[in-house]
Amino acid sequence: MELRIFDWQRTDEATRAKLLRRSELDIDAIMPAVREICDSVEKRGDAALTEFSVRFDNLENPDLPIRLTAEEIDSAIGTLNEDVRDSLDYVMENVRRAHAHQRPESLVLTETRPGVYAGERTTPIPAVGIYIPRGRGNFPSMLYMLAIPASIAGVPLLSVATPPAPDGSIDPASLYVARSCGIERIYRMGGAQAIAALAFGTESVAPVDMITGPGSAYIAAAKRILRDRVAIGLPAGPSESMIIADENDDPRTVALDLLIEAEHGLDSQALLVTPSARLASEVAALVP
Repeated sequence: MELRIFDWQRTDEATRAKLLRRSELDIDAIMPAVREICDSVEKRGDAALTEFSVRFDNLENPDLPIRLTAEEIDSAIGTLNEDVRDSLDYVMENVRRAHAHQRPESLVLTETRPGVYAGERTTPIPAVGIYIPRGRGNFPSMLYMLAIPASIAGVPLLSVATPPAPDGSIDPASLYVARSCGIERIYRMGGAQAIAALAFGTESVAPVDMITGPGSAYIAAAKRILRDRVAIGLPAGPSESMIIADENDDPRTVALDLLIEAEHGLDSQALLVTPSARLASEVAALVP
């Protein structure tokens, strides 16, 4: 892995334009295939989910239940390093503090005229499904950033879908976060088939009213196909970041800030802009 360094003053216009070109998610070409997946899940339920897990996630044991048992969750969490648990507890508390004040009162009325009141009632969505990808890594951070606000809002039923590893295991850190947020419905499924299962419901999967969480082009395509059946929120596109730093900044911190976005996928855009050749060289050496 090599990070290229460009001197902006000596870079031609064509290269400048290429460097600043934004990533775009083109899903039109895969829509027919994704529609077939969604139709199959609607018609065949669990059987289709298992078939797609074997085909797309290389699941080795098709007999594993789609919904994780409490015993399996407990066992996986037991393997988690204590330092990782402490770190997750620390940051989850930060997220709770950040969102706690956002919960509105259930009913707010204003007297517009003597004896005439107008207002709005805020009610939580009955059931929400959270999709957590597992392509280039594990992302417990995505789960707590979505689950904690939903818990504060009072969503009665929260479900999590995430792709399994070939041996069927699920990231222990994500399971720890789910347990900490009171989520017991955790499904061993990924890709477009997971979105379809959450939208339609299957023998093992309870249907939801809204699906949130980022993912691949296949996830985006499935959400587009199913948006008339289930709320999909805002679409999540490729990650972008531009870090502006000078000679006073810590190279390691800058490198980590770049990686936070670059880890999301090959289409992620992460740039460092700096007047310091020394900082650029040190960051380029650290990132790999």
